[in-house]
Amino acid sequence: MNKILLLSGPNKKTGYDQKIKEIIKENLSGEKSIVFISANPDNYEKNDIQVYGNEDSLGIIKMLEECNVKVSNTCIIDNRNIKDINNGILLNADIIYLMGGDPILQNEFVINNNLLNFIKKSNSFIIGVSAGSMNLAKSAFIPKYELNSKAKFIKGFGLCDISIIPHFNTNDLEQVNEAKENSNKHELIGLPNDSAIFISNNKIEYIGIFNAIISIIYINSH
Repeated sequence: MNKILLLSGPNKKTGYDQKIKEIIKENLSGEKSIVFISANPDNYEKNDIQVYGNEDSLGIIKMLEECNVKVSNTCIIDNRNIKDINNGILLNADIIYLMGGDPILQNEFVINNNLLNFIKKSNSFIIGVSAGSMNLAKSAFIPKYELNSKAKFIKGFGLCDISIIPHFNTNDLEQVNEAKENSNKHELIGLPNDSAIFISNNKIEYIGIFNAIISIIYINSH
């Protein structure tokens, strides 16, 4: 079974929270190859900035390097190269990183291009951030701000059975109420930035303070 790390979103300038860094160091230190799967398949510039960074963002590679990960090879899968992607790229990757962005676009991109079977067959360490974390669940919860309509569940990738709400803020009453309304259909976990869920050998570790609010669960990093 793949080890899976679900993230809401690291700080663009300072990187991962210290506890998340420790998880990555323990499991991924050394030379690693990484495949990134876009959640904005047509926005090549945004994808490159997420991965490689710019003056306003460290970029994922730099964040991982701060966790003793020596990145040997990288591949960003989006629409500029999807026709050239072969099975071995995913099957042989040390890390598969499902990027943040639009969860519905990412879901369709992975399914329509037959990437999911190879993700499931791989022995890769899987990291999901924001949209990527949402899609890794059996049922991915899509809030209304992503849809401009009522929130709904869609079929996720089924690599775990944890449906998250990224960037969760208990002071955002609209977000909290939306979660409550939908948590009777499926348990939801609200994940604030700098919090994470680590799944390994069927064990689940919540990185942050674990709290219950009525019918939803949220992780608070403080």
